Amino acid sequence: MRLMRLKNILDMILEFMMNEHIKRLATICWERQLDGKLHFDQEKFAELIVSKCIELMDESYRGDMYTGDVYASEYNNCINEQVETLQDYFGVNK
Repeated sequence: MRLMRLKNILDMILEFMMNEHIKRLATICWERQLDGKLHFDQEKFAELIVSKCIELMDESYRGDMYTGDVYASEYNNCINEQVETLQDYFGVNK
């Protein structure tokens, strides 16, 4: 009972502090342990956030709108470097 109240309080805090995208990721990270207690997996939450950032950066490549070919440009090279930096720093694979 006390744990459920704590989860409700945390949910209320999340509701006021985060946008819908963050809240959606946070709800994925609650797990019930073998003893029945709820646990928030902070590592999984961080990995989801970083993975989503990388995904959004990947979507911002510039290319030909008719063929879908990605341009070899300085802009796209910068995105590649940023994605690689995030992956290396946080140890997250694409």
